[in-house]
Amino acid sequence: DITERKRAEVAVRESQQRFQGLVETLIDWIWEIDAEGFYTYVSPQVEDLLGYEPEEVIGKTIFEFSSPEDATRVKSELEALMAQKLPVMGMQGEYVRQDGYVVVFESNAQAFYTDDGTFLGYRGTHRDVTDRREVEKEREKLLKDLESRASQLQTAAEVGQAATSVLDLEELLPLAVNLIRERFDYYYVGAFMVDDSGQWAVLRAGTGAAGEKMLESGHHLAVGGDSMIGACIQSSEARLAFDVGEEAIRFDNPLLPETRSEMALPLIGHGESLGALTIQSSRPADFSSADIIVLQTMADQLANAIYNVTLLQQREEAFKEIERAYGSYTRESWRSYLERSRGAMGFRYRNLGVEPATAQHPEATSALRSGLRVVARAGDLEVGAAGGALAVPIQLRGQTLGVLNLRFEEEDVPPDIVELVEDVANRLGLALDSARLLEQTRISAAREQLISEATSRMRETLDMEAVLKTAAQEVRNALGVPEVVIRLGLDEISTYKPGGLDDL
Repeated sequence: DITERKRAEVAVRESQQRFQGLVETLIDWIWEIDAEGFYTYVSPQVEDLLGYEPEEVIGKTIFEFSSPEDATRVKSELEALMAQKLPVMGMQGEYVRQDGYVVVFESNAQAFYTDDGTFLGYRGTHRDVTDRREVEKEREKLLKDLESRASQLQTAAEVGQAATSVLDLEELLPLAVNLIRERFDYYYVGAFMVDDSGQWAVLRAGTGAAGEKMLESGHHLAVGGDSMIGACIQSSEARLAFDVGEEAIRFDNPLLPETRSEMALPLIGHGESLGALTIQSSRPADFSSADIIVLQTMADQLANAIYNVTLLQQREEAFKEIERAYGSYTRESWRSYLERSRGAMGFRYRNLGVEPATAQHPEATSALRSGLRVVARAGDLEVGAAGGALAVPIQLRGQTLGVLNLRFEEEDVPPDIVELVEDVANRLGLALDSARLLEQTRISAAREQLISEATSRMRETLDMEAVLKTAAQEVRNALGVPEVVIRLGLDEISTYKPGGLDDL
């Protein structure tokens, strides 16, 4: 009776058909390798995924189909897995199709054994993850780009912060070019400024050893000349060279031999071309559109800062000039006042009261000449003097008007006393100048009144002799002199004739 055997055969056949149907519907490539790593079975999908018939793959190892760049790694990794006989294994690699196209397979497998536990090999699948790998690469590229953009924006923010906080071009420009070079990983960055003549662009900051050498040599380029910087400044427009070898207008700097691409960005402040940035890379075509936008933004921030700093420096210079002029006016005014007062004025207070000062101590002379306070002890004073001394100059608008001199019984002058006396000296300078101005105003007013009264009396009559007599009398009364002479007469008389002037 073979009924049961027939039923078993039918069941096996149905099971095989069912398995074959499932295998054919799978996308993955099913395989089996022996303990040596050679394929003993591959599913029909190998033809779609790798381009080979199953018979062409059986008897070979997976790393025989690996790409040349990945074969060594796949072989080493597979041999290590086979030696360990792990129950589960997984790996990924690049393989070359029969048509030469490189695909990426992800492999997962389980070990199988004999009934007595002898290791026979692995059964598993190869899944084509090429598209996923491309997506992952694209994602990695996007993440890298995002990180780069974040770094660029951070650099732009730092340049902007420096532009608003640093008020010295000698500090601002080197800071900006070094930030750009380091954060963007460029070969060289330099900053040029147009000189006062408007004919030359002078390097004011440069990165690296090349920048130092060019700064030492006073490197400069003609505005509008045969250089990207000169053309950029003249046109107030950015210039870009993806391949410097093909750029017609460019200065080939021997100190920067590795430059392959270059960009020149104008520094425009309030519509005025102040200079330009040169950004050079050792990689060809190294400037993306996003890079250009960020760099131009930083250039604009830097240009505005340069304009503001330059304007501030001009204002400070003008203010200093006004202070110098005002100081000169103050000095001359006080010189004239002291001359009218017949010499220096001074008073001294002693226990008995205030009296004119006829002599001047050495510390006072020193403070008057140097314009600095002098704190002295007995050893620094004149012979016979004891205690300590303090001399503080009385200053106004940078001019020393006099000195405030104090003597103490103790040798050490307390710091708080020094500070107090300096404050008094400063206020004394203002008070003295106010008193001088008031006195000068009174004198001017009195003079104007005398002139007005004299002029009024001289105009009371139209008689020539009466006018002359009145003028002599009024001048004498006004000035208090013993004699006044007013004489009318001409040493020379010129008469006009058609031929010219003849002296008679």
